[in-house]
Amino acid sequence: MNKKFLSNIINQKYIIAILLFGLLSCNNGKNDKDNCAVPNPRGCDSFIIEKISKEGNNLPGDGLIYLEDRTFFLTYFDYNINKITEKYLKIDCNCQIIYFDETNPIIKNSIN
Repeated sequence: MNKKFLSNIINQKYIIAILLFGLLSCNNGKNDKDNCAVPNPRGCDSFIIEKISKEGNNLPGDGLIYLEDRTFFLTYFDYNINKITEKYLKIDCNCQIIYFDETNPIIKNSIN
C-alpha cells in the first residue's frame, strides 16, 4: 500500500505542475496583447496617412494597401521630387514605424 500511495502523490504532483505551467503560459500571452496599443494593424491607417501628409505629400484614398505582418505598400505623390513614390512601411503594434524603404521586407532572400 505504501508504494501505491507514493505513486498517487507523485502523479498528483506532475498533474499540478503541468496545470500550473499551462496557466502561466496563458497569462504570458495575455500580457503581450495588453502591451500592444493597437492589436489590429488597420487601426494605424490614420497615423500613417497623417505622417505622409505632414511631410507635404499627397496620399490618395487607395494609396495605402495592407499586405501582411504589419506591412503596408504605399503609393503617393512626393512633392519634393515631383514623382509618384512607392514604398513599403512596416509598423509595430504601437503604430511606430520600424521600416520605410523601397524594398519589400516580407520577401525573404532567396536564390532565384
